[in-house]
Amino acid sequence: MNATKPPIPPATPADIEALADNLSRCADALHERIMRAIRQRQPDPAAGTPPQDLAHGITQQDAQALFDQEVLLRQSANHLYVQAAVLAAAGQEAVRQELMEITATARDELRRVARLQALAGLTAGLVTLAGALAAGKPAQWPAAVRDVRDRFKALHDPGQA
Repeated sequence: MNATKPPIPPATPADIEALADNLSRCADALHERIMRAIRQRQPDPAAGTPPQDLAHGITQQDAQALFDQEVLLRQSANHLYVQAAVLAAAGQEAVRQELMEITATARDELRRVARLQALAGLTAGLVTLAGALAAGKPAQWPAAVRDVRDRFKALHDPGQA
């Protein structure tokens, strides 16, 4: 995304509803990863520090923090559903294609990410983006989108992960 070009708001209430659907799917993907990590062999506290990747289990504290993030994503999605209904009733236009793409990409990344810290950071970025959208603060959208994109890049750059 060009840093000088602000995001274009989505065109219809249906776009807002689709964005909410993507956020709900992100929450579903996050939930799947948390549950998979919980089912893994739990780290042995006597063996030192617990592993920081979801493929080897997760601590109760980390799981709870991620569950909290999942709830925030779902709440943001629910708020967007309400906004879509209000805009549909008023005949106003609102969301944007790039936001749809970034949430779809985030959903896919949440399914693949293995590092707990990266997962938490990506989820926090999505919550921030959802909050800016839900609060109706388009001035905050570009920074939130950039933050999520930067987190995607960090996931794929071994020097930053």
